[in-house]
Amino acid sequence: MARRRTRRARNDRETLAFTVNVVPNALVAGMNVCAVPFPAGADELAEAGLTARPDEKAPCPWIGEAPAAFECCHHTTLGIGNSREIILDEVVYAHFRADAVNERRHVDPATLDAVDRIGGQGDATTHDYFDLPTLSVDDGKAARAARMRATCRRMIAKKRCRVPCGMLTGRQRPSAEGPAAHPLRSTHHSARNRTV
Repeated sequence: MARRRTRRARNDRETLAFTVNVVPNALVAGMNVCAVPFPAGADELAEAGLTARPDEKAPCPWIGEAPAAFECCHHTTLGIGNSREIILDEVVYAHFRADAVNERRHVDPATLDAVDRIGGQGDATTHDYFDLPTLSVDDGKAARAARMRATCRRMIAKKRCRVPCGMLTGRQRPSAEGPAAHPLRSTHHSARNRTV
């Protein structure tokens, strides 16, 4: 079976470069027009009413309305089976709209308001962005202990164990795995304490 190549893959093979433009929600209609299978040589940016801006390092223009764009040069192409390719490129220049980067030089996801194609005709936004700070070691241990206590409570509620283990009573017996042994492997959850 002949390998099908997308327009992007063909362009990358011919020019050894491409530009990735971050699409904000406001440019979704233009993004959709750019996906139309126009004949070779057509100016899809003009068809979409978007502005081509000159490149800095890679021989590809970038979209002036995009809040961020990455100029890339070809690194390698990996053939996957008979019908797929993975194209690896190196980012050689990045463009960011001034308001997309904060005073700490971090990109602001809310300002980018990015949209991405996630498969088929499905797209997703980044509106559900949230911060999830990394836990300290002590907080991580406390979170693990809380999960283990919840497991004990579920086992007791389902009548799979008759005796509360040390995770609930604070009197768990030491084991080879240390004082924080998983309740399912503690002596209180052995077969003799389970109901049938």
